[in-house]
Amino acid sequence: MTWRDDLRRVKLADGRELIGASFRGVPFFVESAEISGGRRAVVHEFPFRDDPYVEDLGRKAHSFRIDGYVIGDDYLAQRDALQAALENVAGPGELVHPYDGVKRAICVGLSIRTTRADGGMATFAIDFAETPLQAPVPTEVVDGAEQVGGAADVVITAADAELQERYSAAGLPAFALASAERALTLSAAALEATLAPVVASTQELAALTGRVALLTAQVSSLVRAPASIIGSFLEVITGLADTAEAAPGAVRDALVAAYDVDLGEPVAATTATRERELASQVALTGALRQVMAAEAARLAPIAHAVEDRDGTRARRYHAPPRVEVVRGGRRRDLCRLLARPRRAELAAYAGR
Repeated sequence: MTWRDDLRRVKLADGRELIGASFRGVPFFVESAEISGGRRAVVHEFPFRDDPYVEDLGRKAHSFRIDGYVIGDDYLAQRDALQAALENVAGPGELVHPYDGVKRAICVGLSIRTTRADGGMATFAIDFAETPLQAPVPTEVVDGAEQVGGAADVVITAADAELQERYSAAGLPAFALASAERALTLSAAALEATLAPVVASTQELAALTGRVALLTAQVSSLVRAPASIIGSFLEVITGLADTAEAAPGAVRDALVAAYDVDLGEPVAATTATRERELASQVALTGALRQVMAAEAARLAPIAHAVEDRDGTRARRYHAPPRVEVVRGGRRRDLCRLLARPRRAELAAYAGR
C-alpha cells in the first residue's frame, strides 16, 4: 500500500474513479493544493522591555487553496457546472479534498483560466474557507430576567398611576382615612415579618427595620399624599439588594407570603363619605399587592436559574416563570393576581 492509495477519488461522468476533488458533487482534477492556518495571536510590546507578551486567542480558521482543472471534449460543460457549484448556491457545501479528506467549506475566491494553447482544458484557482457545523451567526437568546424585570416595572408604574386616579383623600375626615392607614401599616408589618427571617446581613436587617419604622411613622401623612405611597413602600423591598442577590428564591417566597396577608376588612359603604373611603381602600390595597407581586415575579427567573444551577429545583420550566401562592388549600398563579385586587375587596366594592 502506497501513499497514492490514501488519496481521495472522485467519480467522473463516464463512470471512472480517479484521484481528484469535488465540490457539491461536481468533480475536478487537482494540480496542487495548500492549506493555511495557525494561531490567532496578538503580540503586545512594552516600552523598555525586550520580551513581548503574546496573547493566544485560539486557532485560526483554516483556508484551502486549490489549483485544479477540468479536461476533455466536454470541458466547457464541466467548467460551467463547477463554476455554478462554487458561485450560484448559497451557503457552505461538501468539499472532497484529495489530500485532506471531506471538509465543509465555502468558496471565497475563484479565478478561471482558459487558453488557446491548452485547448480542451480549463484551469481553476479556488480559495475555500472552512465552515464548521455551528450557527453561522451568534445565537440570540431571550433574557428572561430582563423581560420579566421590564414587565414588573410596567406593572408598578401602572399600579401607581391607577392609585393616583382612584384614590382621593381630599376633604375626607380623619376617621375616613383609618382604613387606608391600617392597610399601609399592616402591609409594612407583613413585609418586615416575612423578609426579616431571610436577611442574613445584620446591616441590611437593621436597614429593613429602619425603613419599616419610618414608613409606619409616616402613615398618617402618606395617606393624605398618595403620590409618595408607592415609592416609600417600594424602598422597603428594593433596599434588600444583597439578600435578593444571595437568596432570590427566599425573597420571592417572602413577598408571596406578604401578598396574602389580610390588610383589613372592606369598610361598609353606608354613607357617601364611606363610599369614598371604600374606593380609596380598595385602590390602595390593590396597588400595594401589585407592587409585592411584581417584585416577586421579578425575582422568579433569577431564583429559577439559581435553583437549576444548584440542583435544588425538581423540574425545569419551559414556560415563562410562574409564582404560585397557596390559600385555602388551592394553588393560585401569581401572574393572574398581578392585575386585580383581592376578590373580597372587589365584591365589597361592586356591591356598595
